Amino acid sequence: MTRTKRIGCIITCLIVGLLAAGPAGAARPGTKGSAQASFHAYITGGQAIAGHQLDAPGASTYGGDESPATLRPFEPWDKRHVCETDWILLVAANFDGNFIGMEPRTNQEILANLDATTVEMTLDGAPLDTDRTGSKRFVGYNEEEATDVFGFQEGAVLAPGTLDPGWHTFGVSFNDPFWGAFESSIRFYVDAAGTGVCA
Repeated sequence: MTRTKRIGCIITCLIVGLLAAGPAGAARPGTKGSAQASFHAYITGGQAIAGHQLDAPGASTYGGDESPATLRPFEPWDKRHVCETDWILLVAANFDGNFIGMEPRTNQEILANLDATTVEMTLDGAPLDTDRTGSKRFVGYNEEEATDVFGFQEGAVLAPGTLDPGWHTFGVSFNDPFWGAFESSIRFYVDAAGTGVCA
């Protein structure tokens, strides 16, 4: 699989997650618990729950995997609105596996590549202090596109009031030893309390 096709698979997967989570601002509020659940559960089952619209213990109520105030630095999230009273999750998932049409690798080789991948995030042009989950098997990935898929999430949970109302920029840069470098960014808007999605 070429790098372009892999990026296409990543974007397709992210769009499916967005559609499953519902329209921006459809569910309020973005709580600390929902933000933390989105961060930790996306790779290990939240995405599958969202895709199958199942109700499972421990799943976020916002489409299975996404808090209403989750922002990912990719086009489907560009110009999205969140509320200043939300717990905001700025996050990106990175995954790797045996994509159809490529030479198969062992699970150990895939996990070693993920471990060697570096991720840098910025908020309004400044470095963002992030946390990273461990690399785990990606539950619910489309096996017609890839098998033995593993991934991790990297991001930050921001408490209410951390960001002033108005426009902000969120960017990510991946440096993957196997697939190469990739960058993306979005702009998003924080609505003041009582306005927009906060109303």
